[in-house]
Amino acid sequence: MAVMDLPIEGSRQVERAVRLLDAGSSAPRGMRTPVHKSLEQLFGDARSRTGPQAINVAPFGPAGAARLLQAPQAQRLDREVTNFAIVGTATGATTNASGLVRETALEDLPNLGVSEFFGLVHERVLLCAVEEAHRDSMRNFERRSFERIQSEWEDAKAQIMNKLAPQRLGPSAVGSALRATEHDVVASTAAAPHQDAAIIDALLREPLSPSLVQRIARLSCDGCHTYHADLLDCWSIVGRSLHRSPHSVVRGLLEYLQESFAEQARQTVYQSADARLGGVPDAWSLIRALGRVKFETAVFPSSPTHVWFAAYVAARSGFAQLLLELPERAAPCSDRCPVLKTVCTKMARRLQATAVVGQSSDFMSIGSADQADLLRADLAEENCGFQNVLVSLLLGRSFIFSRLPEATVQDWLWFRLHALFILAGDSEVPPFVQQLDSLRQQALALPPSHFDPTAVAGIPASLSSSSDPSAGGAVPMGASGSPSTLAGVTQPLNFVKMLLLTAQFGRAIQQLRSQDECLHSPALHIALVLHRAGTLETVEEPDHALNVVALVCDHARRFSCSDQLSYFRILDLRDRAEALQNLLLRGGVGTNDELLGYIDANGRHRPGLLERALHEDGLGHSSEFVNICSHAGRTAVERGQYREAIRLFHLGRCHSEVLQVLCRCLRLPVWREPIAAAAGETALLSQDIQRFFVIYERNLDRYALSSHAWAVARKLYAARIFHTFCDQGRPEAALDIFDREQLLPFATEDARTAEIEGELLADCPRVVGDYVQVLLFSAKQGAVSLPALKERLQRLQLFLAVNAHRITLDQQTIAALAGLTLC
Repeated sequence: MAVMDLPIEGSRQVERAVRLLDAGSSAPRGMRTPVHKSLEQLFGDARSRTGPQAINVAPFGPAGAARLLQAPQAQRLDREVTNFAIVGTATGATTNASGLVRETALEDLPNLGVSEFFGLVHERVLLCAVEEAHRDSMRNFERRSFERIQSEWEDAKAQIMNKLAPQRLGPSAVGSALRATEHDVVASTAAAPHQDAAIIDALLREPLSPSLVQRIARLSCDGCHTYHADLLDCWSIVGRSLHRSPHSVVRGLLEYLQESFAEQARQTVYQSADARLGGVPDAWSLIRALGRVKFETAVFPSSPTHVWFAAYVAARSGFAQLLLELPERAAPCSDRCPVLKTVCTKMARRLQATAVVGQSSDFMSIGSADQADLLRADLAEENCGFQNVLVSLLLGRSFIFSRLPEATVQDWLWFRLHALFILAGDSEVPPFVQQLDSLRQQALALPPSHFDPTAVAGIPASLSSSSDPSAGGAVPMGASGSPSTLAGVTQPLNFVKMLLLTAQFGRAIQQLRSQDECLHSPALHIALVLHRAGTLETVEEPDHALNVVALVCDHARRFSCSDQLSYFRILDLRDRAEALQNLLLRGGVGTNDELLGYIDANGRHRPGLLERALHEDGLGHSSEFVNICSHAGRTAVERGQYREAIRLFHLGRCHSEVLQVLCRCLRLPVWREPIAAAAGETALLSQDIQRFFVIYERNLDRYALSSHAWAVARKLYAARIFHTFCDQGRPEAALDIFDREQLLPFATEDARTAEIEGELLADCPRVVGDYVQVLLFSAKQGAVSLPALKERLQRLQLFLAVNAHRITLDQQTIAALAGLTLC
């Protein structure tokens, strides 16, 4: 092949490129564009690199020869020009986005001008720059997001571990378990019944009224379907007992017994196929229909027994007006009962005297009844049981209820409660309360068989109203139990009803709680309503008074901290503060950040559930929260709950007390056992000591700490670290902190320092022992020079000589010190 003249070939290529530029450019001919200048610079550079003589080179071709003479930037520009020149040739070659040449058909080649070509290049450069900037921004965003998530996770993990630590099982929970009571738990997974919160909100929002009690009763019964019917009866009794005097409470109980009997009579009549009430039945129509059902007769009344049955049912149902009208309505059979009018008149007045205020009628204008008629009726030989029970009640005498067909315990209680007013009088309070206590004792003496309907079927009733009720047989409570209870599916609440009907509310509530766990909430609801009405304080026996605060706390402790706070809202301010203090001291709750709020590294804390709950209750000022924490902290110190005491004192702004607790913790003998110090509750206490020491070191001025107290605490903390280094086998670190903190007062300069060191002399024997062991180990390893060792030993011996009367060393330290002297 021929030898190529490189300068000539280069000049030819430049001229060719200029012509192509001129042909594809829309600018006026002869105008020098930047591309022209670049091409001239390229050509000049090529000429400067060529020698005076021709160089014989292999035939690289025009483009290949030119590239040998170009710098990297010129080579890149030449590739762009060459690629542009190739587009208009017939070789069918084109370039892809990466600059690689590929074969393409002529019809597929684009027809680009210079402006379009460089415009595409410019767009590609911009696109690459934008994509790179986008990738950089996304990488920065991902890095910052990861760092933020990691930081938040570390904080959340610290809080979670702090909450879970007191609940760990195994040896680590021994410290908490020894302090906690049998039923104490930090938090329970059981959810609090929603009825409890609704009832507490209603009691806090509205004054106590009959409508409110009815709503509470419905909510309470809906939460316990097993005992729904029995609970309705209990709430009916409670609803009529909400009074503030014993007389009014007993009147309410009598009202329940009479209305309950009347309702049972209606149910019996309505269930009969031959009721024949007709129209709107009045009291007399109801009693006549009931008599026809009971005596299975078509005509009622048709005998003196029927008349006395009607009189008893009217008195038992509280129909006072009907009693006055009964002699006329029951005629002509009533003419065969000579004392009927006297008994009915006196019984009507008795019902008026025991009626609830506002429901009584004026029966005093009715003619007087002859007391002699009652005495003659009592002495009569042919008397029926219904007549005897009414005459015995009016004369204040006892009555054996076995003589009364189908008698129940409720009938006996109705008789005895009316007898209270007859025997003790209507206005004398002390005799009335004494008679009520006597009735309570009689009711408690009844065996359980009297209240179990499954155990008394077919047994005749023989309960006496005398002082020995247990002498008779079993008497059912009445037909007030639900069908499920009467079928024996569950034990009915008849005994609870009896306690309520004798105004033994505290015993009734305790019986509810002991009978079934599902009755805990209804028992609490009844106690809260009775407490709000003031009934508990009125009729409860002093020896058996119900502690409502303890009941609320015992019920709430089964649930989470937030649920417990919602229960405490129902308590008075003083009782609630006491309940919150007890909560903070139970089962590690005092270290629960969810309840108290998380304390950050600077000593500030975010409000927890407790503080937010106080704020929602209108106690938003911090003094309430601070007082609760400070009082609970003092109790925690007395009980030896140091982890709780540190947090509570800090939140209670008792910073000096925090230092005192830290000093007490640092002096605990448990640190002398490395294994015990690294396990369980002790390890958590060590973490808290370190954490709060760092916090208080940062806030000495802010907390206004005494310099003397801080100096003592710092010395004790340094000694703790020194012992830790010694136990870990790190003599260099131990000697460093020993010298830096001057753990042994080798040279006391002033009285203040001497006073501080005097307080620390009790901890010196252990410091001396570990210090001697470190020196002995360093001497054996050659880690300390002999002059330095002798200097340390002389200072130690001088210190021990001065304080020999106050420091007593153990035999191991004495032996090590003697061996060190011989080195």
